[in-house]
Amino acid sequence: MNHAYRYLQSIKTNPAWVWRIDSVESLKNDRGERYITDDMIDEDRKAGMPEFLIQQEYYSVITVQHERLYFSREMQNIDENKRIIPELILPNTLVYAFYDLGVNDSTAVILVQLDHLHNPNIIYYLEANNHPIQYYIDEAHRFCNKHYLRLHSHFLPHDGKNRDKATTKSTQDIFQELGEAAYCVPKPQRKIDAINLMRRMLYRTQFNQENAARLIDCLSNYSKVFDEKNNIYKDHPLHDWTSHAVDAYQTMTLAIENQLINEQASEIVYYI
Repeated sequence: MNHAYRYLQSIKTNPAWVWRIDSVESLKNDRGERYITDDMIDEDRKAGMPEFLIQQEYYSVITVQHERLYFSREMQNIDENKRIIPELILPNTLVYAFYDLGVNDSTAVILVQLDHLHNPNIIYYLEANNHPIQYYIDEAHRFCNKHYLRLHSHFLPHDGKNRDKATTKSTQDIFQELGEAAYCVPKPQRKIDAINLMRRMLYRTQFNQENAARLIDCLSNYSKVFDEKNNIYKDHPLHDWTSHAVDAYQTMTLAIENQLINEQASEIVYYI
C-alpha cells in the first residue's frame, strides 16, 4: 500500500484517464518479440534477485511481503477495514503531538486525537529537517488553530531528556522554556518489543487519508535488514526513509501503553 497503489486506485474510475497493467509477457515489439526474455529473467534470478521482486518487476504480480515488512498484516487490515478515512478529525477533542527527534537528519511529528476508548486517530503528519524546535511547535499549533482544536502536550522519545554538552539543556527543557508541556516516554528494552507493541496498536489506529499519507507509506514499507550472504532477513529494522515516521509512531505507542497521557492537566512538569 504505497503512493503508486493509491494513485492507481484513484484513477481507475476517472474517465479522463486510461490505465492498464502490463508484464514482460505482454510487452512486445512490432515483430511480436518480447523485450525481456525468460533467459534475461533467469540471469537475474541466478544473480540472487528475490522471487517476489522478479514477480513484481517483471510480471506485475504484487504480493504482500509478510517476511520482509514488519507491519504488512496490520496495514493490510487497516486498508481492508477502511480505517484510512477522508478528512478524519474529531471535533472538540484534544490533540497530542508525538516526535522522533532528528539531530543531523529529519524530525517527524504525528498529531493524534484519542477517542473515548483511548484509540488513536492520526490527523496530521509532518516530517522536515534543518529546523529549530520552534518550527515544529508552530506548525502543530497552526494546524490545530486552523481546525479549531487545542494542542494539549508534546511527547518525546527517551533521549529528549539528554542534555546538550554546550548548552546543558535538553530538548525537553527547550519545549518547556517555550511554554509547552513536554514529556519523555521510556526507552524500550529491545527494539523488537517496541515493534510488537506497535503491531498491536495499529489494530486500534485510524488515519486521516489526506494528512497522514506519508506516515501510512512509511508504516507499510518498514522492513527488515536483508542478509545477502545468508539470503535471509534479519530480525532488526533497516534504517531508511521510513524510520523517522515509524519512530514517531513508536513514541505515540509507548505514551499510550504507559498511560502517560493525562487529559486533565497540561501544566509544565520539570524533571530533575
